Amino acid sequence: FHLTIVLLNTWTHKELVSCVGWTTADELYSCSEDHQILRWNLLTSETSLVVKLQEDLFPIDLHWFPKTVGGKKQAQAEIFFQLISFLGGMNNI
Repeated sequence: FHLTIVLLNTWTHKELVSCVGWTTADELYSCSEDHQILRWNLLTSETSLVVKLQEDLFPIDLHWFPKTVGGKKQAQAEIFFQLISFLGGMNNI
């Protein structure tokens, strides 16, 4: 007898996904008009909420520096999100 347990993932986007970006071959981030930024692990099929934004903030793009290029390490900064609202307000997360 073999028992397999599968946990259903509760984190999904409920609105249009505006961008997706890979940080590694098995992990990506997605931003949506539902004001959420989610992290997706493609190996474990786990999804987690990174941040729930204010209702007047709509993420539309992602940028970050890769950890390695061609097997060589590069200088890198901590990951942060800079959010700009339609009204011109700016927030750092």
